[in-house]
Order: sequence, then structure tokens, then C-alpha cells
Amino acid sequence: MSGRETAAGLALETLGGLGLDGEVYAEDGVRVRVAVSEGKVESVEERSDRGIGIRAFRDGKVGFAFTTDLSSGAVRQAAALAAELSRHGGRDEAWRLPRPGAADPLPFPNEDPEAETVPISRRIDAARAIESAALSFDPKVRATRRSIVTDYRGTVSLATSAGATAGYGLGRALAWVDAIASENGSSQTGHFVEHALGPGGIDPVSVGREAAARAVGKLGSAPARTGRFPVVLDREVVSGLLDALAPAFSARRVLKGTSPLAGRLGMLVASPAVTLADDPRLPGAYGSCPVDGEGFPTRRTVLIEGGRLAGFLHDAYSAAKTGAGTPGNTVREGCASPPKIAPMNLVLEPGYMDAGTLVERAGEGLWISEVMGLHTADPISGDFSLGGSGRLIERGRLGPPVDRLAFAGNLLELLASVEAVGSDLRLFPEGGGAPSLLLRELSIAGSE
Repeated sequence: MSGRETAAGLALETLGGLGLDGEVYAEDGVRVRVAVSEGKVESVEERSDRGIGIRAFRDGKVGFAFTTDLSSGAVRQAAALAAELSRHGGRDEAWRLPRPGAADPLPFPNEDPEAETVPISRRIDAARAIESAALSFDPKVRATRRSIVTDYRGTVSLATSAGATAGYGLGRALAWVDAIASENGSSQTGHFVEHALGPGGIDPVSVGREAAARAVGKLGSAPARTGRFPVVLDREVVSGLLDALAPAFSARRVLKGTSPLAGRLGMLVASPAVTLADDPRLPGAYGSCPVDGEGFPTRRTVLIEGGRLAGFLHDAYSAAKTGAGTPGNTVREGCASPPKIAPMNLVLEPGYMDAGTLVERAGEGLWISEVMGLHTADPISGDFSLGGSGRLIERGRLGPPVDRLAFAGNLLELLASVEAVGSDLRLFPEGGGAPSLLLRELSIAGSE
């Protein structure tokens, strides 16, 4: 047995001796990160992520504790702490031990078996290649802000006092760079990040060139004008907006009355062109996994279908509390955190028009490629106020770059204004994916 399996068994044994049901989540992985600046290695880091998170269930109450020390004494102490914490808080009969069933494995690779054999030198070479590709893209690209290559490989497992067990291996790699382009005394920055199952799955040249292209494309930006225009949202912007809206689909928030979607099941909440789902079994997606944070089998959960609210995301508590819905929509942020409701791969179903056709249909308007301030969106109301940049749309074609634009509104109202959905779906490192969107009209505040 591995150290984490032994620790899990010891934790459950400790809880059982106290007459409590228990759940133990364990992780065991290695994270590597290299950073390169001006061709020189700035840092190399390798660390182990190892530990267990313990939940103890006692008469409608739950306690949580964790430890990264898997010695028998530390494990017993953490289990005893979870048991003690379960004495506190209000009693709710919906708090009971999750009882997940067996899950089918993913029908596609979820890790790169060769990642473990990739030497640090190859990661450094990749980071240097990213930086070199950015700097050689165009003479206007004068510098970069650190080129980063990082990857994780490991296993997660879960066991309960009812005998349920689940586990899987996973691997993820990320690479990114900020390219800085200058012209006529002004500078612009372009950022790009890509992901794969392992460091060998990332094309460093494409990462560097895309970041550089974004920086160069923003040179010469003029202030956006004020008015109401048709707007095409770049798919990266769409993904960010959907991520800001994601908490609204939590059944826990619905129960608390802190979701703008509460009481609207079956109602039209978006344009009929919008179908949105959480799909943890999507090949190539960053958040794909066979079981959720409580060990329940993952599945595609449709949230909005043809513009109508079709469902919510549930954990074992909300499913028991509401008597509706199916658990299986929780994630873990490591062994130090209990499971929380969140999408794993929130995906907007693509349409049939390419991005160029969306721009053509917009006619005269604006293409927004970057936004700032998404973290300030209100998860209770869905209201937002953002800054951004992009390009004018003139006679159905992309025109000159613009910046210093601002727009405010509501995330659900924005989805209701969708005229058409693009076919250019991209999967993003944050988990999930989106295509470009054409909005009928958006009020833009420029700097004029």
C-alpha cells in the first residue's frame, strides 16, 4: 500500500473508533516550474504536493481537517481534530456521508506517461524557445516578461467509511509569456498561455509567436468611441465572462438565495442561441476527470439549453437538501480544502459561423479581445463593470485597434443579447471553453 492509502485507512479507523462516518481525500504529486528571462534561467522549482483532507460526519454536522504529514501520529491527530470540529455548527440532516457509486474511467488519456522522464533541461529549452519565438516575431517586440513552463503530475484518491473508493492519475502542463512591443514611444503587452497533458505536448514556438502577435496588434491603439454598437466578443473574453457567471449555477447558492438564477428553472435566461454545459469528460479539456471531489462519477450537466435554465450544479449536500439533482459537481483545491461546487469544464456549445462571419454580420461595431476587472463581477446579482481593448469593425471587417473602452451591465442580460454563436471553440487552461459571440448591441464608454 502507498503512504497515502495507509494514511487514509488510519484516518478512517480513527474516526470509526469514535463512532463517526468519515471521508478521506488524498493527493500525491510533483509540481515543476521553470522561468527564463533574457535567455537566462531565473528560477527552477520542484515541489511535492502530498497530503490528506478528512471530513468527519456526526448527526447532521460535519468537520474538516487536513495534514501534509502522513506519519501515524499526525494522521490520527488530524482525524481527531475533524471529529472535534464536527461537534460545532448547526445541525442539518442533509449533512451526511456521501455514498458515490462506481465510475467508469475516462475513455481518453488524462496524463502524459512520458512527462515523468522529461528532464529539467528540456523544460528550460522550451521556456527559452518561447521567449526566442516572441522576440523574433517582429522587430517591434523588444522584450518579454519571463517565459514560464510548469507542469504537474500525480494521483488523487478518495475513500469513505462506507467502503467507497475512487482515484485517478492526472497530468497538466502550462506555458506562457508576456511579450512587449514598442513603437513611436508607446508600448503594448500581449499575453498567451497554452496547456497540454505534459510539457512535451506544448509547442513553444506557437506560444511565443501568439503572445508577440497580440502585442504588435495592439500598437497604435486609439481611444474607443462612445455609443451603442454590435459587438463581437473574442472567445477568450467569453470564457472569462462565463467563469464569472459560474457561481450562479451552484445549487448551494440557490438554496441560500444568493444566485440570480434562483427560482428561474425552466425559464428563458439567455438567448435561444445559448446552450451551456459542464462537461468533465471532454477530451483535451483542462478540468477533465472521472470522479468529482466527493468521488461521484462525472457526467455532462446541461445548465442552459436553448436559452432556458435547465439545471444546477450539485454536491451531496444540496442534492439531499433539495431532493432533486444529482451530485457529482464538486472540485477540490488540494487536500487543504473541502470539496466545493464548481464546474470542471464549463463549455458554451459552438454554433456554425466562423469568427470572420460574426464580424461580417456585425457590420459596423467593435471586436473586444481583452477585458480587465472580471474579478469584480458581483456573483449575487451578475452585475459587472469592465475595461477592455480590441478593434473597430468597419464594413464587416476588422479595423484599427482601440483601447480605453469601458462597458457595464449584467452577465445574464449579456447572454440574452447574443445574436449568434461562433464555431471557433477553444479549450482554455482555466477549464472549459468557448467560441466567439456576436452581441446585438452593447453600450460602450470610450475616452472621447
